[in-house]
Amino acid sequence: ETQYLFNIKLKGIYKNENQLSKGNLHKNSIMFDEPNSISESFLKGFLISTPFFILAIIACYLKIKTNNIFSLSFFKDNLDLIAISTCLSSLINLFIHEFLHAVCFPKDKIKELWLKPNELSAFIYCTAPLKKARFIWLCLCPNIILGLLPLLLWFIGTFDFNKTLSLFMLIISFLNLLCGIGDYYNTYLVIRQVPKNALVQTHGLKAYWFIP
Repeated sequence: ETQYLFNIKLKGIYKNENQLSKGNLHKNSIMFDEPNSISESFLKGFLISTPFFILAIIACYLKIKTNNIFSLSFFKDNLDLIAISTCLSSLINLFIHEFLHAVCFPKDKIKELWLKPNELSAFIYCTAPLKKARFIWLCLCPNIILGLLPLLLWFIGTFDFNKTLSLFMLIISFLNLLCGIGDYYNTYLVIRQVPKNALVQTHGLKAYWFIP
């Protein structure tokens, strides 16, 4: 295994929960009330975030229509370029996304980076307890920086000077926001279930909270 900046360790390919270091749980820890399957969690996350995506799509359409930023024919003419650059950027953003999750944990704690090639994904695992607000920021940080911020910049016309760049940034921002569906659901669970003065800790594939 290789150690990187901020105590992030590349652990390799994830196969099962037994590979994860469990750490020590507080004696009064309470397990989150959450779905037993990842697919159910993503479905609920999608349902929670759907109103935002609907509003965002409508707003984007109105901006494109009103300002005549690019047409359907322009999209077709640049489809190959957009597809290739989007795929490459998505791969790079995958690791940036996980790095942003990692730096939200205390710098001196070990963060494990696991790869899941069969799902074209990766995840950060760390057993360090976090305050409720910090855990919420941990969940939302990559989606805000890589998704919401570029989308807001697109809305105010930052990329309007170049149609190809504008379309590329629009697609990338939406892809990054979509990648955060699981994070949105975790945020929802924390807001609904965790008291203000509690700490949140990951233990294996489950999350717990406790009052120190």
